[in-house]
Amino acid sequence: MSEQKTEVVRGRGRPPVYTGRLAEVIVSVISVHGLLRGQKVLANGVQVVPGKNVNMVSGRELPDGDPFLQRQDEPSIAVSSRNVLHLLAGANDYRTVDLPGQNGDKPTGDSWLGIFKSFDGGATWRSTLLPGYPQDGTAIGIASPLKGYDAAADPLVRAGANGLLFYSGIVFQRAAIVGAAPVSGGKNKDRDKKERAERAREKERAREKERARERKPSAKSNKKTVDLKAPRSQPIDKITGGAEDDEAAGGDSGTKSAIFVSTLLDLNNREDGDPISYVRTTLVDRDPGGRFLDKQWMAVDVPRGGAQMCVIDAAQPDGSTERQSFLGGRIYVVYTAFSETPSGQRGQIMFSSSADCGATWTRPKDISSTPNPDVNRDGVINLTDGNLIKAYNTKRCGDSGFNPLADVNGDCVVDGLDVTQVTRNLGKPAPATPRVPQGANIAINPLTGALYIA
Repeated sequence: MSEQKTEVVRGRGRPPVYTGRLAEVIVSVISVHGLLRGQKVLANGVQVVPGKNVNMVSGRELPDGDPFLQRQDEPSIAVSSRNVLHLLAGANDYRTVDLPGQNGDKPTGDSWLGIFKSFDGGATWRSTLLPGYPQDGTAIGIASPLKGYDAAADPLVRAGANGLLFYSGIVFQRAAIVGAAPVSGGKNKDRDKKERAERAREKERAREKERARERKPSAKSNKKTVDLKAPRSQPIDKITGGAEDDEAAGGDSGTKSAIFVSTLLDLNNREDGDPISYVRTTLVDRDPGGRFLDKQWMAVDVPRGGAQMCVIDAAQPDGSTERQSFLGGRIYVVYTAFSETPSGQRGQIMFSSSADCGATWTRPKDISSTPNPDVNRDGVINLTDGNLIKAYNTKRCGDSGFNPLADVNGDCVVDGLDVTQVTRNLGKPAPATPRVPQGANIAINPLTGALYIA
């Protein structure tokens, strides 16, 4: 059983608006007589009557269709704040699985994330793929920070003020999942089985090397000691060795992963076209191999006092852009960062926010872990732990060779503050190993903006 921790973060933000999850990628159009007449109708106990199921996947040509009739699952949906008939949904999308893989060692394509739009309240739909998928050769796709990742998953769609729509998810290299392999389509199963077994063995060998490095500091790092009496503001002298030795190995285990948020805008300006314009995709966090980033959740708040002005240039079908400016509500994201340690798997609930409509994000913060200065996990806090922190000095989340165990206070950077934790606890036994937290979610108080993370 994993432990879930509840925290309250005070700040400005925006609650999710008109959201929901479906069991299948079909929308059941809810028809309620008099639903738009207000709360009085609902208070009178009017029965909700489901309408017909509508297939959200249309088209026979890639990427705006699914000619292979593949799967779509785990959907999320939101209603535009500018037009209640405009809907945006996302889902895990396997329409590219039957395509040849991009690399020589992959016989097929891989799963990605689909975008589904309706402009008539769910009666009809059109669909495509989120820009940046492996086969995407468009200018937008090539420019996307998602380009270069094998697969994407875990869609979540939320609506913001002024027609803004946000789409979050994870991207990763398929080898990040131990034993995983591309879908074979029923062919060469024996070969695929052998390849999966070999990848699993390679993964375990890489993990064992990492455990050995964490248990025993490099020879170079042992030549110097950390000044544990230095003030908190004093930087640690950077040395060679240690973290630098992990640069090449940082991504060798194949665990490259990232958390992202895409911004879209409903211009509500075309009766017969597509008014929901893709704006950009931004990475909230990324990791080349030391951690696997997973289980993200997002919430969006209304613009409150002190909100920043967002200037958005939305692309038009004719190549021009439509510029709009308005106040943006704060966006919050939580996710789980998994890593392997000598004592087993570790999970951290990470938190980040954006005040400029998803253009930039705060440095992720660990909100679930109790500081543990026993960096090498040998059961006692000593000078060796200080030397390890010194070896990883200035490393940040997303850097090759970043060691989450050296980031004692969980602020996504290894620095003098982490050494302070060792100083205060020299000679003490290490804290008890906690359970592995994972899978947090968010709620916002619409009146005060108080943020609740469970």
